[in-house]
Amino acid sequence: MTELPTGAVTLLFTDIEGSTRLLRSLEGQYGRMLSAQRAILRQAVSCHGGREFGTEGDASFVAFWSPRSALLAAAAAQTGLAGHAWPNGADVRVRMGVHTGTPTVVDGDYVGLDVHRVARICSAGHGGQVLVSDATRSLIGEGDMGELAFRDLGYHRLKDLDRPERLYQLAGPGLGEEFPPLRSLLPASNLPSIPTSFVGRKRELADVQAMLQDPAIRLLTLTGSGGTGKTRLALKAASSLVERFPDGVHFVPLAAVEDHRYVGLAVAEALGLSSAQGRSTGELAADHLRDRCVLLILDNFEQVAAAAGWVHELLSRAPRAKALVTSRAVLNLSGEHEYRMAPLPLPAADAAGNPSALLESEAVALFVQRARAVGPQVRLEGATLPAVAEICARLDGLPLAIELAAAHLRLLSPEDLRRRLRARLPLLESRAADLPERQRTLHNTIEWSYRLLAPADQALFRRLAVFVGGWTLESAEAMAGTVDGSQADLLSGLATLLEHSLVWRDDVSDTTRYRMLSTIREYAISELERSGELAALRRRHAEHFIAVSETANLHLEQPDQMAWLAWFDAEMDNLRAALTWALERPSDGEDRQATALRFARALGWLWYTRGDTREALSWLERVLKAGAKGSRSLRAPVLYLYAAFAERHGQVEQAIASLRESVALFRAEGDRSRVAKALNALGDMTFRHGDRTEARRLWDEALALVNDSPDPVDEHTVGLLTANLGILALEEGRLTLARSLLERGLTVFDIHGDHRAVAECQPYLARTAAADGDLPRAYALLGEALAFFHQWHDRPGLATCLEALAALAAREREAVRAMRLVGAALTVREAADAPLPPTEREKFERDIAPVSAALGEEGVATAVAEGQAMTLDQAINYALTWAQGRSRPTPAP
Repeated sequence: MTELPTGAVTLLFTDIEGSTRLLRSLEGQYGRMLSAQRAILRQAVSCHGGREFGTEGDASFVAFWSPRSALLAAAAAQTGLAGHAWPNGADVRVRMGVHTGTPTVVDGDYVGLDVHRVARICSAGHGGQVLVSDATRSLIGEGDMGELAFRDLGYHRLKDLDRPERLYQLAGPGLGEEFPPLRSLLPASNLPSIPTSFVGRKRELADVQAMLQDPAIRLLTLTGSGGTGKTRLALKAASSLVERFPDGVHFVPLAAVEDHRYVGLAVAEALGLSSAQGRSTGELAADHLRDRCVLLILDNFEQVAAAAGWVHELLSRAPRAKALVTSRAVLNLSGEHEYRMAPLPLPAADAAGNPSALLESEAVALFVQRARAVGPQVRLEGATLPAVAEICARLDGLPLAIELAAAHLRLLSPEDLRRRLRARLPLLESRAADLPERQRTLHNTIEWSYRLLAPADQALFRRLAVFVGGWTLESAEAMAGTVDGSQADLLSGLATLLEHSLVWRDDVSDTTRYRMLSTIREYAISELERSGELAALRRRHAEHFIAVSETANLHLEQPDQMAWLAWFDAEMDNLRAALTWALERPSDGEDRQATALRFARALGWLWYTRGDTREALSWLERVLKAGAKGSRSLRAPVLYLYAAFAERHGQVEQAIASLRESVALFRAEGDRSRVAKALNALGDMTFRHGDRTEARRLWDEALALVNDSPDPVDEHTVGLLTANLGILALEEGRLTLARSLLERGLTVFDIHGDHRAVAECQPYLARTAAADGDLPRAYALLGEALAFFHQWHDRPGLATCLEALAALAAREREAVRAMRLVGAALTVREAADAPLPPTEREKFERDIAPVSAALGEEGVATAVAEGQAMTLDQAINYALTWAQGRSRPTPAP
């Protein structure tokens, strides 16, 4: 059997559209038609160096070493098929999909996600159409395809694939131009499901749908008091218009965001964007949306009203984006359109004796619908509808209040409910005289629902309010019985709260989470404070999340690291609230400082790996200021962390000073191992900023400390120091020593499972391999490091690998490729706000100087611009595909 391509492979999948119809119409001629179709396809494949690796029915599967060859073969095949005279004048149309990836060869066949992806791409198309993945398109340079071109079809969700795929149509002579819409799923969205049916609001729904489709309206704000159903209407309207926003409809919940500065982060998270280390998440979101047609739903905006200017800036920079805002007040922005939500219409005064007229009221219809969902024991007939109408009037037609009241029909008849509601909730009763009448009614409705709960369920309801942005069952267990020693039946209590619409359940991932609506949580917090439990619960909340953060920190280098990073993402609002409490509570001075320092120490590397480093730096500054007199054993590691973040943001002097203070505190503690680690980091930092002599002195001192310590040798620290001395030897041109030291360090990191240190070491080891002429191993090392940094969202690491690959491309006189990689690296470094250190920048400029001169100023500018125009995923795919194609597996060290 002919050897199949390996490494970076471009796959071509084809099948005949309407093959069943052709089978019926051609009958005995179908085999002749299929044979002719395959002959035309095989001729095109053979002419362009492809390898057919399978057929199934009317489908063919072909592999190519080159993406250009695959596309030329597809175009040639479509031209041949279009010009062929088919039996009985049949219209034989073949659809094709092309995708580049790294499938695995098993028993002469390909397996892996890339095979599945190209099959889905093919099935989304139509006969005569060639669909091309973004991965393949990004590998084709301008002018590489002659008369052929690409038509951007935007992002599409394909069956069973977890992320939208950007697809292109191959266009050119002999290829069709116009085809029906692709057979893809709806555009990407994260809209939460509406847990109950949508009742009423037909006019409002039609109005909002029409306004969202009006090209002149780009900012629509739904206003109204709490409980009017703004969020539900927004979700219903948006869900019906998903197809009109090809780049997605995204729901951004802001109820848990208490600081307007984090609105950009919430938007980025809703868009599925990884936090850019060193870069504002607002900038990240704006850049992502710049040319996309999307709808953003900004829910519960009233508490972050100061972010209105940011929304205006976002829409200015993203001219195809629209925003649908729910808020108790307008944003007061130019171009904003307000749509005010009123309560549901109540029955007319003369409708009391007419059941049909009562049911025409949307308020009554909502109550009846929700009451029927309670259970078969609830019967609402003509005689009971007047009581229902009075209940709805007492609740002023507020949808949330009606739903809460209807839930109590498990226990009460409609007449009992009416009497109790009249006695318990006088219409104008309120503790806060400055609240609107409807809001006072809602407050009283929630209070009434709360008072009907059993004492244990009341306690659970209060205590769950301490969570911000939701909670898991495990976290709820930590809060349920922490104040007075009582322990509620948690599952039973949660079930009761869910039934009474006081708690909502979210199944957005493998872990079930629960949450309270913001209005309900406000009430629960006031009850928690009134009960005298708030201070103790906030302390326990902070202690719980500190403990879990410390556990998560220990798992960062374990096989389950991604699960813990997902936990970190989901609990970010709770973590912020807990850290704020640790910093701002008025008493327990020393204890407060120790708590804040301990929390920062636990969160530090989670932030470093996953978080927004600007936010992390801000927190660390506040923690260090608050903990000025804190324990040396706690303050020293936080200073160490602060230095890492400060350097990334260009605060080099502060970072070095922080590390020196950390060294001094570790010395005072007598902790030789940590002194050595801090000295190693200090040497690393001084080396990156040009002082090799000081770096060697610091590393030698650290190595002596570890070797002379009476305690067991810290092999990991020795590995770090060994690798750093190897990097120094490499810069000094002592290649044999550099290779030996780097490989020794790599072995230690591999034994200890420190995958990040392995990846950070690989680009330097790749330089030694390249210096020896072993370019395949250099490419393999860089490819492995690039893949790791991409998985961990480490932009500085990604930039380092892209620059190293650019240097290799320059060495091989791949001038255009080298400068495209330079452009991609520039974009990544700008996003990370982490400029290339002076020592490395000088070396890099020397490496690429020959190809820069060869291309000339205009050629360099063009190629760099092409690299800068790539998205992050495109740049990684472009670099990784090339590296894998040029590499060979690296032997175990």
